[in-house]
Amino acid sequence: MRLKAFTLALVAAMLAVAPAFSQDPLKEWAEDKKLAKQIVLYPTGFVKKMKNAGLEKPKRVGLISFYLWDVGEYKYNAMAATYGGTYETKRGLTPKGANHYATQLAELGVPALKEAFAEHGMELLEPIEFATTDEQREAYVNFVLPTGKIGGAAAAVSDWLFRNPPARSAAAGYSGINAHLWMDMPGLTALDSLRVQLGLDAVAVLANTSFSDGKNVALDGIHLMMYGPNPNPKPTMKIAMLGWAPSTQYVTSKFGKSFKFSPIATFKKGERQEHYEGYDVIVKTLAKVSLENFDEQYGD
Repeated sequence: MRLKAFTLALVAAMLAVAPAFSQDPLKEWAEDKKLAKQIVLYPTGFVKKMKNAGLEKPKRVGLISFYLWDVGEYKYNAMAATYGGTYETKRGLTPKGANHYATQLAELGVPALKEAFAEHGMELLEPIEFATTDEQREAYVNFVLPTGKIGGAAAAVSDWLFRNPPARSAAAGYSGINAHLWMDMPGLTALDSLRVQLGLDAVAVLANTSFSDGKNVALDGIHLMMYGPNPNPKPTMKIAMLGWAPSTQYVTSKFGKSFKFSPIATFKKGERQEHYEGYDVIVKTLAKVSLENFDEQYGD
């Protein structure tokens, strides 16, 4: 009896946190008058200090990564906790599949991002536009985002990724720089070095997150990040240097405040249907709200 109660409680807990696909297509979200309210802005506190530090508003911003991060589907067998055996299975996109969807999203999303940045006095450049020399191309193509001594939730995520590597692929023409998971001091330092090598004022990353189960590929979030020079000077005390990096976050935002899932691909009887209409509107709104906040913080 106690085993049955435990099993039912565990299954209920799993169902409570298991995501369900939204029936709302991206087009409906794009036409929603409250779309801007679906944007979550994460405060950084650094942009307000830029003017006093003599840092101008970025003019040349490099879009260094545009990718799809798919976590696939996990199925748990609650009885395995008692009787042993396989307790989880996973299905998800292959890197080739993730690359396909990322590329389709980029074809709509990148022009929309460029428009939004231009409206705020910034030129958003693609890799083919900012990596124009052999040295720059080599620096960009070979760039790997490092991680230092991470702890807490970030360490748990890192360990999970090591044991369960999901499909994470960039769009055609972009390197995969997975900046939406966490960003520590070594990562920020490496990004600033890359920025300088590429001759940019700031760098940006657009991350799409999805969940796939063999029947659907559903978009569950769109993240925009922008990094630039740190307005806080390098501290003189060694202990203070541990928390300082030459680069910092100017923008960290996400579309998906009350958004759950919206399929971008559905599979029926061996046929695939893809759904992207409205994605460009959502991406432009994400950038617009984010950059309006940046301008407000900067003092424009």
